[in-house]
Amino acid sequence: LLYLWQHYPEAVHLLNDVDVSLDSPDEEAHNKNRGARIYFQAIDALKLCQNLGKPHSIIMCAMSWNFDIASVDALVAIAQRLGANVRINPMKPVRQQHLESALPPDMY
Repeated sequence: LLYLWQHYPEAVHLLNDVDVSLDSPDEEAHNKNRGARIYFQAIDALKLCQNLGKPHSIIMCAMSWNFDIASVDALVAIAQRLGANVRINPMKPVRQQHLESALPPDMY
């Protein structure tokens, strides 16, 4: 979104809404899971949407390591600060190695 805004701002205005994925409300945990230091790019994209009045949501893929009360509370606090909605989708593992990150049945 930030690249689009910088190079094609007219296209951003055509977007109905924007979803931004955060793996964790914690910068270090998010960046570690993504394998790149991109947490603040996500936050900047949310701020841009807020400034433009563009409807936006934070989406978190719920996994065994990031789905707890403290993380959800922190995610909601970020969303409130940035005028965003929140959507949490449980991870649906498609590979054997992802099963350990899936939510246990009692967390649904």
